[in-house]
Amino acid sequence: MNPRSGAKATDSVRPVLKVEDMPAPAPPPGWAERSSAGRGDWLVASLFALAGGLGAGLFAARGGGGAELVLVSGACTGLVVAVVAATRFWAVVVALFVVRASLDALKLGSFGNTTNAFDPSVVVGLAFLLSGSLWLFAQWRAGPWHRPSRTTMWFAALAAAGVFSAAGSENPVQSGQVGLKICAGALMFAVLEQAYRHRPDRVRHVLAAGAASLVVPALVAIGQSQSSEVEQYIEVSRIRGTFVHANPFATFLVILAVVAVAVRPHLRGGARLAATAVMATSSTLVLFTYARGAWVALILGLVVIGFKQDRRILVGLASLVIVVVIAVPSVTARLSDLSAERVEGRGDPNSLAWRFGYWGRLLPEVAESPVTGIGLEQVLAHSEEGLQPHNVFVQTVVETGLLGLTCLVGLCVSMATELRRAMRRASPGLHRGVAIGAAAAAVGLFAQLLSENLLTQAAIHWYLAAPVAFAVALYGSPARDDGAEALEAR
Repeated sequence: MNPRSGAKATDSVRPVLKVEDMPAPAPPPGWAERSSAGRGDWLVASLFALAGGLGAGLFAARGGGGAELVLVSGACTGLVVAVVAATRFWAVVVALFVVRASLDALKLGSFGNTTNAFDPSVVVGLAFLLSGSLWLFAQWRAGPWHRPSRTTMWFAALAAAGVFSAAGSENPVQSGQVGLKICAGALMFAVLEQAYRHRPDRVRHVLAAGAASLVVPALVAIGQSQSSEVEQYIEVSRIRGTFVHANPFATFLVILAVVAVAVRPHLRGGARLAATAVMATSSTLVLFTYARGAWVALILGLVVIGFKQDRRILVGLASLVIVVVIAVPSVTARLSDLSAERVEGRGDPNSLAWRFGYWGRLLPEVAESPVTGIGLEQVLAHSEEGLQPHNVFVQTVVETGLLGLTCLVGLCVSMATELRRAMRRASPGLHRGVAIGAAAAAVGLFAQLLSENLLTQAAIHWYLAAPVAFAVALYGSPARDDGAEALEAR
């Protein structure tokens, strides 16, 4: 054999090192190097979550009060988040999901009406805005970075519109502060999207944290049902858990319930039992919030799961609705409020006719500042009734102008499109369950946009982002990107 020809043959099969096969550059110390959590990280997260949850639960159980306790709790919590996140960012994110649903109980403001800059929920939100932004910058600069989805971009645009609304506000400080709540929701969505694409198994951590987040609000709600610490509303008494109002508490419960129903068939052992407990507890508690929009959202979410995963759910849902209507007369009484006659004076927000009239009186305010709106939280100051719009679209166009409304519509359309695509593409098993649960939660939330005040509910944004960001990040993009391909290769 000719040695030259042999050499050429050997050279012809020599592997070629491609750019994508080359090892990634070493990340700088600190933010980008701790991509996975060890035992020490989870110990820190567990202690942080336990302390925050117990503190909020005790505070809510005693009926609030104690400004000093709130100030100290807010300062300590924010400091812990900022310091620990520098080296154990993912563990802190998981811990935040455990405690965030309980933080609204720690408020300096009066019930459900005001927000103080020193409330723990505000301090934690600001600390997360700082640490989350630095983490994303570190990923973009030296760590694994993936192109954000359209849903993330529209969410960020809506957050920017909320901040810009302060320019036309009579109280720019208040509007800017409330705008940061939307920023915190958009940032959490972006963080989860990047984290899921790098490590898809992290969705298990977030699902477990979501289940754990129900413990304190559920215990507080059960205690409220046995005491006078409830909202006396017309003919019914509404539980609100650790939230400032029954409606956002109900929305939180709906998200947990539909996701638990969707992922339960794909879990085993203790995880399956936990999903069953979350499903049963959330569905029961949402009934006694007497939030009609949440009832509709829960039914729609279960219908989505029934058609996409198990038709037996539809039969069980129909039977359960009939039993509830017959066995719980207060449900029928609550539904009858929609047809109540208008009353003079401040109005009856229960009446559907009153709400249509109220929306009609609010919409002319758009002419005052059509592009950026009158500013977030300014409907309360501009309207004689001093009530929230109970419609996210009306609130958005009035308070953030046509700019904010465009971003909101873009967010809804992109989320619906990418979730529909994700349900078709998701791998069988837990990933498909999460995708279906995300779609069910999103459908329920879309229905509530017409009747609830969810624009600035940061906690709701976070818990919705948990499943939705996973489905969108791995399966929602128009092209089969590197994240989905890498997942399929495993």
